[in-house]
Amino acid sequence: PNGWRVSGSLPVGFYPQFYRDAQRGDDAAALERAIVEWGPAVGTLVRGVAMHSVGLEMDHTEFSALAAVCARHGLLALAAFGLGDSYPERYGKAIAAFAKRSDCAGVGFDCEGVWENEPDDPDDARRMMGTFRAEAPDAFAFDQPWPVPTLHSRFPDEQFARAVDIRCSQDYFNDWKRIHGRARYAKLLPWFTRSQATLDARLAQKGIRTPRGSTLQGYEWEDIFPDLIDCLLRRASQFTLVWCDPLPSRAFVLGLLVVTKLRELGFTGPDAVRAFQTSARGILNVDGRCGRQTAKALGLTTVQLDAARILPLGA
Repeated sequence: PNGWRVSGSLPVGFYPQFYRDAQRGDDAAALERAIVEWGPAVGTLVRGVAMHSVGLEMDHTEFSALAAVCARHGLLALAAFGLGDSYPERYGKAIAAFAKRSDCAGVGFDCEGVWENEPDDPDDARRMMGTFRAEAPDAFAFDQPWPVPTLHSRFPDEQFARAVDIRCSQDYFNDWKRIHGRARYAKLLPWFTRSQATLDARLAQKGIRTPRGSTLQGYEWEDIFPDLIDCLLRRASQFTLVWCDPLPSRAFVLGLLVVTKLRELGFTGPDAVRAFQTSARGILNVDGRCGRQTAKALGLTTVQLDAARILPLGA
């Protein structure tokens, strides 16, 4: 429908975005350890890992090693690229080379501020994505645009939206921690949603109807753990990336384990916590918020919660 032959979608769930530039030591060994820590979430909630490259610094040999780690655990391997706007055709062709690999399930375009500060940015975006699709017409691709697009009217959303399978906006609630404190998730969720819907309606008028996913932060949820659980429950049925520094924090991993356990017990969707609390028949306070007590009832220990620095919020 957007003028390109695109593949459609990958399995819904979470795809941690491994920020390799922040990783010290052996990347493959670090990824192996992290996947083991994700435990029962692997293959159920967590469906793959996106290896992040700053520009084109990730080579094919390194990707092969990381993809092999994923394959051993039944996870998909993707490649994501944080890009400037200097060499659009070169970027498009190089990323297509990754997309055509048999061990690469998809590729991502992480393009932000430098793509909205010059008059020729829309044309550069069109050239990059056009080159990419000419080389890899059937590859699965996503982009990671701004969470509030109505504040970024010069960003070339149309050029990216026409060429990707899904748009995973950077819904970075925790970037607003200093301004909104513990209220940040409640304040920002409706704002992000409204702004993205406004853009999508404008693009739809041009015949561009690209599905929405999301990109979450895999860190700084310790003070609003109940909000993390709500966020995960709302996005478990979507294609959701998890931006990491370099890999998911302990608190985020515990969030994945909580949602995995809720799903095992048959509780899904935004009301899963309230339904589970109700099923406890008076043992838990029914407030729909997964605090320490509810997390313990789902199998987490005080040691785990303390180690992840989960604050005592919610039931």
